[in-house]
Amino acid sequence: MRSFKIFKLSTSILFLSIISFGVGGCAKTAFRGHNYAALGGYHSSKNDFNQAVHYYEKAVNEEPNQKSHLSLLGWAYFKQGYYDAAIATFERLAQIDPKGLDGYTGRGWSNFKKGDYDAAIGYFGQAIEIDPKAADPYNGIGWASFNKGDLDKAEKYFNVALRKGMKYQKGVKTKIDPEAHRGLGYLNFSKGDFKTAIEHLKMATLSRPDWNDARTKWGECLFSMGRYADALCLYRHCLKRAQNADIYDKIGWSYFQLAEKTETPFFKDRAYHTAKEMFNKALAINSEYATSVSGLSEVEKKITYDE
Repeated sequence: MRSFKIFKLSTSILFLSIISFGVGGCAKTAFRGHNYAALGGYHSSKNDFNQAVHYYEKAVNEEPNQKSHLSLLGWAYFKQGYYDAAIATFERLAQIDPKGLDGYTGRGWSNFKKGDYDAAIGYFGQAIEIDPKAADPYNGIGWASFNKGDLDKAEKYFNVALRKGMKYQKGVKTKIDPEAHRGLGYLNFSKGDFKTAIEHLKMATLSRPDWNDARTKWGECLFSMGRYADALCLYRHCLKRAQNADIYDKIGWSYFQLAEKTETPFFKDRAYHTAKEMFNKALAINSEYATSVSGLSEVEKKITYDE
């Protein structure tokens, strides 16, 4: 949901630690705190958030009231899925820095991940009061409302986030908010407006090609429109980034539908067998993946019938 720039921030912290080296007691404490934070940033850049948490905790122990340390620790807890610890850290941050956004957006996203959407909306609302120009809390309310089933409210807030996140230079759009586009993509998919959903998901993945979930949802749109070959291309692209039961399952169903559509016996047979292979791969990862269980059953009937 949130783009993290932890490594860049920690590089600045490391610079501060270097210039404070060799100074008196308080400065030495600051040096140790900044040094630990820089080490945490290094591990964050490697997606090793377990080690990042370890060093950020050390940084906070050295400098308990340093805002940047608390923010980094809170987001590292968040990335690890330690949402209660993240909430406690962000609450402490808000007490020290009541005008800073992270203390509120951090609690908003952490409560969102816990499924407490009302609490999340409350914290995002407080963040908006502090900085009405920031797009992130509008996206937060959009996602919380979407998960509550309030599509009208979700659409309203995603569109506000979209406007807040746009940057122009000499009348030309130079920046978009990919999170708002992703939210509107999911929302329009749920409404059955696949064409509009694809437009938003394309924009999201243009800015964030690493967002496999948005690309997968784009594939689901194409699949729902009967464009199975196009969906298959997207799913295979997603497979390069992550091998999981869901992607194998979607590839399996794409091949199954392509087999159903073709009249050429050779291609029909190959597609059915490839679908079977994909369903088996999905079940090897998750033996109870329901749609792959049913898919495997269906494709085995087809193969047995054809043979």
